[in-house]
Amino acid sequence: MDHQMKACIRALKIKVIFSQVLCALFCVSCCIYTLQSQGNLSVRKEIEDRPKADMQQKDPNHKMQTFVRLTVPKKSKLKYGDVEWIPTPESVHPNNTGYLSLSVNGSHLEVLRTGIYRICLQITYKHITEAEQNVSLQQDVYITSDKYENEILQLTSMEAVNFDYWRKSLFTEGIFELDAGDKLFIRANLSFIDVYTNYRQKNFLVVSKNMY
Repeated sequence: MDHQMKACIRALKIKVIFSQVLCALFCVSCCIYTLQSQGNLSVRKEIEDRPKADMQQKDPNHKMQTFVRLTVPKKSKLKYGDVEWIPTPESVHPNNTGYLSLSVNGSHLEVLRTGIYRICLQITYKHITEAEQNVSLQQDVYITSDKYENEILQLTSMEAVNFDYWRKSLFTEGIFELDAGDKLFIRANLSFIDVYTNYRQKNFLVVSKNMY
């Protein structure tokens, strides 16, 4: 009887050990399967996302672009000359872009990085007295560069008015390749610039640089 009892106990221990081994192998197999599944999902997601990234890189319209928007201060001057500019509240200050710098007196913008720039200019003029009827409006965009001795006229817009009371907006724009160190400034009929109601919307200078 003792011999049979010992044999049964030995057989039971073997079964327990075998069961434990099977459980351990099952757990290891589950872990390996989980790791492989996660790896396959990561690879699959990377493959799926790659065409989207390629499409964004190939999309010609997907470009970063930085710009500044300036307006005139609420004060009038008495002659034709350089327009003074100030940043608008909704636009980043030119000195914080890394591409442009506004002079202390607001008379010109200096280009800090060579590139392609788009210039958009609108100034609104008005006349509300009978003292002068024949008026020639003119606004000019000039560039000074180390390459040239004299200032270069880039854009101009002119209009003649012959009324007692009038309001006129002149708009001009162009795309130019500018070098670092070039300076941009505007000349206009300062005494006629409308600096009253909604003057920020009526008078603006927008300069943007295309990012490739």
